[in-house]
Amino acid sequence: MNRHEAEALLRRAVGTPDARFRAGQWEAIDALVNRRRKLLVIQRTGYRLWMDGHPAFRVVAEIGKRAGLSGGAGFDERGELMLVSLNTQAILLLTAHFTKMKKEGVKPLTPKEWGRFAWWLKEKSLTPERLMTGRIEELLNGWSDRTVTLDRVESLMNRGSALALAMEKWLRVGLWVMTRSDPDYPMRFKRRLGIDSPAVVFGCGNKTLLNRGGLAVTGSRDATETDLAYSRELGVLATGNGYSIISGGARGIDEASMLGALEAEGTVVGVLAYGLLRACSSAKYREYLMKNDLALISTFYPEAGFNSGNAMQPTSISIAFPTWPWWFTQVKKAEPGAVQPRISKRNGYGFG
Repeated sequence: MNRHEAEALLRRAVGTPDARFRAGQWEAIDALVNRRRKLLVIQRTGYRLWMDGHPAFRVVAEIGKRAGLSGGAGFDERGELMLVSLNTQAILLLTAHFTKMKKEGVKPLTPKEWGRFAWWLKEKSLTPERLMTGRIEELLNGWSDRTVTLDRVESLMNRGSALALAMEKWLRVGLWVMTRSDPDYPMRFKRRLGIDSPAVVFGCGNKTLLNRGGLAVTGSRDATETDLAYSRELGVLATGNGYSIISGGARGIDEASMLGALEAEGTVVGVLAYGLLRACSSAKYREYLMKNDLALISTFYPEAGFNSGNAMQPTSISIAFPTWPWWFTQVKKAEPGAVQPRISKRNGYGFG
């Protein structure tokens, strides 16, 4: 792709016959498309960041598709430029951590706090993106909450610089982010968790797996070799019957069932409590991510370490995924020489 061809696409995109790239634009596109350099296209206004469907971004996406680019920083698995909408940016600013929790001066909204705030915005016919450009004290006139104060909202929205740095790092290694308003957001979350469904989901891999359902598996980290072998075989069995495995990705039963399915050329969704960034770069999962057989997701800061308070949340998230009617399988530690998997079904929900 040369500059002449790229500017022809630009003219069609903006509908102006004499449109030309501004200084530096072609150089950036050339680096991204022809020289396969890694770029993040952003613009910041004051302390806030925006990146949406501007014609220039659509041109870059079209050039990338024609050049056969797929995956990698800046493009998704379909070869389309990964853009972060104003709405997604606003929700990230309000609910996400961008550094380790101890280093942040203001605490992001919890799922319940965000649920209350989002409901009020909807009742007032406001979208989160309005907070990016409008005067917050005017937009939130009438809002009153003991913990979600106007000062707190203002402070959270003024973290645009931290968001820009975090997004550049996450996109560089292939992470994506989605919110409740995104079309790929798991519908089962909304139906089964309602207002408590996660405001933000971070992930890597095949997004389409999130809405397929499957067989949810969870169990002990401290499992015997017999239990691990059974769990691995369970993953193979699920694959043979056309089901994805959905699990927490923790050492032990969870990981064994996931790897069993993946090695049998099945599909898996791993719901992680910590270490998403590290897992997405792991050699253990790289092959399956590239084959689109795997999606790894987390509702926590992608660089977070282990936290016992977060460790159980992937289990509650996992049980919102499976197909209806669905099975929830828990493999507990067996006595030496014995296999004691338990699978049961009760009122459409399965509990082990």
